[in-house]
This record gives sequence, structure tokens and C-alpha cells, in this order.
Amino acid sequence: MRASTLPLLIVLGTNLALLACDEEHSPKCAAECEAEGKCTRRGDSCIATAEADCQASQACKNRGQCTLKGEVCVATAASCKALITCTKNGLCSEQAGVCKAVTNDDCKSSEDCEQEGLCSAETGKCIAKDDKDCEGAVVCRESARCTAKNKECTIASDADCESAPECKKQGLCSFAKGACALVSSSDCRKTEDCKVNGRCTLDNGLCVVGSDSDCKQSQVCERKQKCTKRDNSCVAQ
Repeated sequence: MRASTLPLLIVLGTNLALLACDEEHSPKCAAECEAEGKCTRRGDSCIATAEADCQASQACKNRGQCTLKGEVCVATAASCKALITCTKNGLCSEQAGVCKAVTNDDCKSSEDCEQEGLCSAETGKCIAKDDKDCEGAVVCRESARCTAKNKECTIASDADCESAPECKKQGLCSFAKGACALVSSSDCRKTEDCKVNGRCTLDNGLCVVGSDSDCKQSQVCERKQKCTKRDNSCVAQ
């Protein structure tokens, strides 16, 4: 009987020894304690053993990992929804103890959807899945980034460029070399300056009054009878 219980006592003694070797708030775990709430040293590893350590960590502040589970700090559904990364990036759902974008609804309520067109959930984050995601976003309306490519909104066509304010303002209406550019008199004719002042002809990279014809189709001709080209202006004959 004694022979059979000795190994058990040895095993129990070993386990008790291991437990006794746990060193809470070990200096050697200082970095992991601050970052991840892993403040206790066990052997060569740093582990989490107190929820207060989790709550004091950067992982709690930045990623919602404030709850002790086993020997790690994890996020919960409530902590994810309370984070700025939920409002901004759509990381509003808990999955395997981490805050992620799990559903499209997570993404659609985010600032990244409104601003950048990142409105669809994929592999835990928000992306631009298709052109529909981009078309309702600020980057489409203001910067011509209306086409979904490589999971983000980008400029990919003349149609993208023509939808942006800089087309009417500066004639940046043609897609060239990955950006919106002024490349022809056709671009000039899409501007407000052409419509109002007759600057409808491209010359040395600028939209100018190229002919009497430019003036005659302008509002200054219709309203003020300034229908004749003189230098870069339309004047009364």
C-alpha cells in the first residue's frame, strides 16, 4: 500500500511546488503585464492570473481584452461594443476572445464605412467588397475613389473621376496613370469655368478661352453679351 501511494505523493508534491513557484507581478513579466495583463511568472512563462491585471493592461484599453479566462485576458461582446474601434473600424463582435468585425452590420455602422467604403465584413475586419460599398462613401463623393479593388475603394475609370468635385472645378475628369487628370479639351468642357466664362480649350495644361465659339456657348455671352475672345477672356464686341 505504501509503495503504491509514494508516486502519487511525489506527483502531488511536485504540483504543489509548481504552484508555490508562481510569482505575481514578477519584474521579468513587466512588459507582458503592461501589454497583455500577463503579470505572473510561472517557470519561463508569463501568464494572467488576476482580472485586475487584465483590466489595467493595454490589451483591455485598446482591444477590450479585460476579462480573465484561463491564463489569458479576453474580450467580451460588451467590451468590444464599448471600444472606439467598434465605432471607427466596426470591430464590434467578440470571436474567440478577440474583437472582430463578424457581420456586415458591424461594418455598416462604422466611420470606416461612411468615410472609406469599408462596409463588408471579411476575415474579422471591414473591407470594400464591391462598388456598392464605395459609392455611398465620402471617398467616392469627394476623391473619386468609387471602385472596389483589393478590398479598398480606389480610382479606376473616367466615370470615377467625373463624379468628383475636382472634375467640375479643375477639369480632372480623365483617369490616367492611376489618378484623375486634365488631358483634353473635352475635360475642360466639363468644368464650371467653361460653362460660365468660356474657358473650354486645353492649352499647355490649362483650360483657356480658345475661340469665339467658346465664348458664344458661355453664360457671360448669354447674360452680358461678352461673346468675343480677347486674350483669355470673353468680351463684348
